Amino acid sequence: MIRNSSFPKMTKREIKDFRSNICDVITGNMSKEDVVRFKKQSEQVDATYEEFLKSNNGKNPILGI
Repeated sequence: MIRNSSFPKMTKREIKDFRSNICDVITGNMSKEDVVRFKKQSEQVDATYEEFLKSNNGKNPILGI
């Protein structure tokens, strides 16, 4: 059986880069391209969620709502 790990091993450099990126997002210190990319991703997530709800009669079976 293949075990899924929700916490993959990361190098110290990857952790440092991740933390730096999170700080940039929180402080708003991002390039215009990043802002556009994040906005597009957010819209895609919202659209996917709405489609999911439509296909399940307005209910979210994962959350039991």
